[in-house]
Amino acid sequence: MKNAKSVAAALVVIALVIGGAGGYYLGMSKAAAMADAATKNRIKQLEADWMKTQGFGAEVGTPKPAVTSIGGRVTTVGEDYIEIETSTANTNPFAEPLPAKRRVTLAAGGKVILVSRKSADEMKKEMAAYEVARKQMEKDLQAGKNPELIGVPSAEKTTEIAIKDIPEGVGVQVTADQDIEYAQTIEAKEITLYEAIPPEELTPGGPQPPAPSPTGPVPSPASPVLP
Repeated sequence: MKNAKSVAAALVVIALVIGGAGGYYLGMSKAAAMADAATKNRIKQLEADWMKTQGFGAEVGTPKPAVTSIGGRVTTVGEDYIEIETSTANTNPFAEPLPAKRRVTLAAGGKVILVSRKSADEMKKEMAAYEVARKQMEKDLQAGKNPELIGVPSAEKTTEIAIKDIPEGVGVQVTADQDIEYAQTIEAKEITLYEAIPPEELTPGGPQPPAPSPTGPVPSPASPVLP
């Protein structure tokens, strides 16, 4: 920026010496153009330097990973769509702010998934079945057989619901097959929301809320959740 100002001042002096008033206005026009170009070049260089620190490559415009999942708070629910509020903060300080509002519909084959906690009875049955399978796996190993691998039962279950049944005010995670970082209208392959766990049950070592998605903006902690 300092160099651009110096160039402009030099051109003003030259213009006055050579052409008087006419040269002055011509020089000012050229100086403004050079200053503007110098500023843009400096900004491009700063962005290029920033891009390097983010691992996106040395050149401005080097493709960065597509943003295919964002979080937001539901403000409106229709028969076949929802509208959400999302954070406008952008990780790239040189880029435009992100959209504050987005309209989301389901793509062909898209789903709305409610993640909720299993009941105590459900977990008891699944853990009993798990113990039986685990003991059988140990027997197979001792007998030199290839055992059927099993996993510990999850404390969560998923239920598919209609988009119109999403409550207003809840936080959702929207996932699509394309880059939706700046999209104001989104065709989602999946919309995920989490059922709340009563605060009194969130004890150390007890059930905890699901961790937010690692990609895209996270819904506001202040957002209401399903009762």
